[in-house]
Amino acid sequence: MKIKLLLFIFCYCYLNSGYTQSKDSTFFFRADLSVTNNGFSIIPAFTLGDPAAFLDMKMGNKRFSFEPQFRYALEGRPWSFVFIYRYKAIAKPKFDLTFGGHLPD
Repeated sequence: MKIKLLLFIFCYCYLNSGYTQSKDSTFFFRADLSVTNNGFSIIPAFTLGDPAAFLDMKMGNKRFSFEPQFRYALEGRPWSFVFIYRYKAIAKPKFDLTFGGHLPD
């Protein structure tokens, strides 16, 4: 019984492998470090007003990416963290459709 089950699973995976999405093993990682003298934020209520450092990272593969943003006061005190997730549903040369969301600190 176990042999038949394994043979069925192997044949099913082998025959359907042409119809599945190919695995993209290309992984990337990028990081940017910025230092500012006023801790500016897009939303005025979240402006630090003191010198601050921003660490923006981006990692993922062709379709899915994770982009955390870490913001610290220069004294080492955490200011804010933002964790952004993005998924490229359509990636064509002239058109991109991306879905994303984030979990603020």
